[in-house]
Amino acid sequence: MQTAIKKWGNSLAIRIPNHILKALALEEESVLDIALQNNKIVLKKKQDLQSLCQEITQDNLNIFTEWDDTSVGKEW
Repeated sequence: MQTAIKKWGNSLAIRIPNHILKALALEEESVLDIALQNNKIVLKKKQDLQSLCQEITQDNLNIFTEWDDTSVGKEW
C-alpha cells in the first residue's frame, strides 16, 4: 500500500486508510508516538495510563522493600 505526502495548511501530512484506523481503534484527535527507526517513520498508538497500569505484574514491579542506608550520600 502506498500513500502520498500532501500539503495541509503550512504543514505536510499523510492520510491513514480507514481500515488501519479501525484496526487500531484510532479516531480524530488520537495521540500517536512518532519515531525514526532504521530510516523508517514508525507511528505507534499512545497507550493511556490505565492500559499501562494493566501491564504491571509481580514480575515487572520494582518496589524497594529494604533500604541499604550505608550508601546514602556516597553517590559520588
